[in-house]
Amino acid sequence: MPHDDSRPLGDRVNDIRTQLGLTQPVGTVVVPTGNGPDGRPYRLDSPVSDLPPANRHGLTPGQEGMTIGELMGVPPEVMRDDPEFAQSPARDTLDQNGGGGYGSANRVLMLDDRHNDNATLFHELGHARQHEEGFTGQNSQVTLLEFHNVLTNENAFHGANGNNPRLDYVPVQGERPATTWDGLRTWLEGDGRPVNGIRPLDEAHRQQSLALYSQIEQLTGPGGRYAADGDRIRENLIKELFREVAVVHRVEGATHYADPAVGHGK
Repeated sequence: MPHDDSRPLGDRVNDIRTQLGLTQPVGTVVVPTGNGPDGRPYRLDSPVSDLPPANRHGLTPGQEGMTIGELMGVPPEVMRDDPEFAQSPARDTLDQNGGGGYGSANRVLMLDDRHNDNATLFHELGHARQHEEGFTGQNSQVTLLEFHNVLTNENAFHGANGNNPRLDYVPVQGERPATTWDGLRTWLEGDGRPVNGIRPLDEAHRQQSLALYSQIEQLTGPGGRYAADGDRIRENLIKELFREVAVVHRVEGATHYADPAVGHGK
């Protein structure tokens, strides 16, 4: 599947779902970055049903009856208590999450129309595949989740199109790794010692994060798909993890987005 694809959204989503082996339905919404028929941007409190029909695929009747913000996972009470936030352009919240994201609560991926391409769909539907396997932004460390998704799902698109595989998530230049690969496992296991001032994970995130670590270790170790670039990938992951943890929490607090950790990161 090429990056640019003129087929309807639903056709492309269904094709990628099949290629990734997804067994459960996933809703998809593309939010225009331009204005709606009323001359105003689509807002967080705009009804999902106001979006053009071609921009909605696979939603349940209940989801069609939500606002855009609710479908993102923003609690209704937040929208009620913060009218200024509720009336803000939905595109701004998506932009703060890299142009899109997958929300595990509603099993819906949402993109703005600047990121409505097949590479991004592979990445976001990859998060849906991870969800089916038991990994979400609610139970797994964010950077491990993203690296695993890039290596196992998004790179299926790049490989099919003859592109080089992606070996990082948010590149960090000129920094030394904060710990070793074995040291990362020790941190994940929770020995109580912080790395770069970041405390070990809580119990809610530890088990699935260690499972992701083990899968990435297999992919990047001897005999793994990425063995030739294994050391580089592991170094990139460590650099990004111990820089990105604090950033993710800051974004989460600023946007009220329920699942900000699973954007496409481009």
